Amino acid sequence: MSSNNNDEGGDADRGKMLRILQLNKMKSMKLERLNQYNQRLKTELGRERVNVSNSSLLIIKYTENTWDYLVPVIWGALPPEKNRYQRGQVKTLRKEDGSNEGCCVIV
Repeated sequence: MSSNNNDEGGDADRGKMLRILQLNKMKSMKLERLNQYNQRLKTELGRERVNVSNSSLLIIKYTENTWDYLVPVIWGALPPEKNRYQRGQVKTLRKEDGSNEGCCVIV
């Protein structure tokens, strides 16, 4: 009977040890994930940041200094020598009655 008790005690001890090993394994995996997450956060922290106000000022400065002929109110019309679409002859579609006045211009 003592050997039977010994076996039961040994099985209980083995079960406890297995549970402890499983818990340790789970904890080490959790620690590894936390370390990886911590490393990603450190990498993210190292990136250069630009405040929204600074970014807005850069956009405003760019739009004030870069000519955009699509906004003729501010920059005026595009000079003909810079307009690559007006270098050729401008044609208008003819109406069915033969007149040159049409709705479209073909460049």
